[in-house]
This record gives sequence, structure tokens and C-alpha cells, in this order.
Amino acid sequence: MAGAVIAFLESRWGNGRQFGHLLFTGGGAAALQSELLAQYPYGVVLPEPVTANATGLARYARRLSSDATLAIGLDPGFGGFKAVAL
Repeated sequence: MAGAVIAFLESRWGNGRQFGHLLFTGGGAAALQSELLAQYPYGVVLPEPVTANATGLARYARRLSSDATLAIGLDPGFGGFKAVAL
């Protein structure tokens, strides 16, 4: 599986060194962490990668509406919905 993921990434973006940052998120990043970081040692698997996208969306919502009492980030994902409330 890791080989297929890396082959897909490299077919789209080469070695990825043209990007300032590589952030890996989601359940796949958690499952393939050692393989991804071996191929892309300059990449980072975010803390709690399964909910990282939802957390980022909630933080973005908070930034857009600083007066809101609740901000919710929703990541529909492939493995089910992930929601984070801030």
C-alpha cells in the first residue's frame, strides 16, 4: 500500500521538494507514517492526524468569526465523519 501511495504522489508532484512544507494528515498518514517519512524526511505527520483536518477547519472558522461562541470543523473523509468543536 505504501508503495502505491508514494508512486501516486510522485506521479503528481515528483519528489515534493518544490513545496516549502509537506503536512501529512488523515488515517493514511497515521498508518503509513514510517514509510512516508522515509520517502519524504522533510515532511511532517501532524499530531492526531486522523482529526487534523477537522481541527484545522475549526481553527479557520474561529479566525473568520472570532465573536462566535462555537466553531465546528467537519471533515467528511473516506472513513466517516470527523468533527471538532472549539
